[in-house]
Amino acid sequence: MKWKAVFAAANAALAAICGAMDAQTLKKKGGLIAKEGSGRFLIVECRKHAVPEIVRNKTDYLTRLLGIRTGVTTNAAERATITILLTNGDRETRTRTKTTEPGIGVIEIAESSHGDDAAKDFDAAFAHVATELLVPKDRKTAVSRRQIEAVFAGNAFTMMAVNEVKRLLLQAGFSPAVIATYETACREGWAPAPTNDAQRTIWAKMLDEKERGPANPILILPPGMGEGGLRRRANAGGISDSR
Repeated sequence: MKWKAVFAAANAALAAICGAMDAQTLKKKGGLIAKEGSGRFLIVECRKHAVPEIVRNKTDYLTRLLGIRTGVTTNAAERATITILLTNGDRETRTRTKTTEPGIGVIEIAESSHGDDAAKDFDAAFAHVATELLVPKDRKTAVSRRQIEAVFAGNAFTMMAVNEVKRLLLQAGFSPAVIATYETACREGWAPAPTNDAQRTIWAKMLDEKERGPANPILILPPGMGEGGLRRRANAGGISDSR
């Protein structure tokens, strides 16, 4: 997924951050930086006569609503955290779905399916197989499976259902993209090395606080460590760093 889509998915959070502080304050906090989320929802297009707009609309929708990384590929061998393969079905059945193994599902779509019917067929089939992959039969959820399917289909759904889908995605290995100030990223342990004077000032201040053993230990990355940072362990004597 392109970075443009990541930023689009975080527009609400970005507006909240920028609305709470003026440009000068934002600059003092090192500006805004982004961290890509984990996990990926992939659609593999294996059909000879595909309708790419329908598939792309679906991945864009998932990114906007759920803030997760998505993708579309024609490489039949590519896989992700959750992968759905689109294949050609027979002429008699418009759509058919199945799950082949954990994290992988298949939607068979008849070549005769087109126009509005194609979009409706795809939405319904996608919602069904996505729910099957995310929610095992024996797992209890806060909302019904029908409500979860409504989220994936883009039908009338509740925010409670959206939140439940987000919780299930976290359990499956997904995390949303994050946009925050450089200062916040330093405290949370995912800031890259500073690139301007404001960020270098924040970096130096955070390192100084860490060395003095503050009550709430800083998690900034020492130069050269790469993303990940220091992990904090609260204890009476200070902090213990581990990966």
